Amino acid sequence: MRMVVMKKLAKVTTLDATDFLRAWLDAVTCHAFLWKHGIEHGDPSLYNIMCHPETHRGVLTDFDLSILQWEERDPGCDRTGTVPFMAFELLNDRYWRGEIVRYYHHEMEAFIWCLPFMCLGGFVGDSVRHQVIADWVKATPSQCHGEKASFVLKIGEYSSYVPLSFAACYNLAIPLCCAASSPRVTLHAAPPPILSANSWKTFVEALRTMPSGGQASASQTSMSGLDGSFVGSFGLLIDRLELHRPQFDGLDDSMKSALRQIFLADSEPPALQVTAPKLKDHVKGRQDSRPSSIPLTLD
Repeated sequence: MRMVVMKKLAKVTTLDATDFLRAWLDAVTCHAFLWKHGIEHGDPSLYNIMCHPETHRGVLTDFDLSILQWEERDPGCDRTGTVPFMAFELLNDRYWRGEIVRYYHHEMEAFIWCLPFMCLGGFVGDSVRHQVIADWVKATPSQCHGEKASFVLKIGEYSSYVPLSFAACYNLAIPLCCAASSPRVTLHAAPPPILSANSWKTFVEALRTMPSGGQASASQTSMSGLDGSFVGSFGLLIDRLELHRPQFDGLDDSMKSALRQIFLADSEPPALQVTAPKLKDHVKGRQDSRPSSIPLTLD
């Protein structure tokens, strides 16, 4: 038995724009690091990004649907996701029938949909959840696909409904959502690792050219609603993300074997490795000393 003792995490939906973007990027970086080391989260969503209650740094949570790449599994059997945040390619019946395998670019797209959901979801101040977000929440996968496609066509028109403090966040969402909705080359023409690599490149470039990032002037920073110190350090956060660029074509056999051994070693604490055999021998000896059967007697 194990117990995790930690401070109670807070919801990122309670944060201001500066802390939210930092926590969101923290979660994206954590996800990339884990994927690089063979752990697929399986269900990125706004509700699975929490934050430290004091530092407000992001924490990726809820790994009950995660996949370990070094374990054997049948492709297409890990059909997971929270509908409003799922990638376009997964919002159809073929995915639920197990005919589409989930790759890195699908999970990255889930982080992208967190941005408009946060900006229009009624989490900021006294704002009200926009109907377009409410439609995503109650929609079936195929319905949500259509709702998102319609949203992207008019994505600029929704800017007026975004709280001013989150304007920079929404400005980042616009190019990312448009890129996610653009028709991708079929899997037969471009292997999934190529699609994932292209999605990674588009994502990082959007961060680098964020309207309020880089060498923004003081007035631009003030209008964006982002803290000046955050804008100045934003490039370092992107550098950290790029440092953990995943392996999009999966782990090779040697890496799988190494990670499998590490995982097995860590899954059994040293103290238990020492005492468990003795405990097992003790129990076995006690069991062997008992009669195999107890005769029944009737008075």
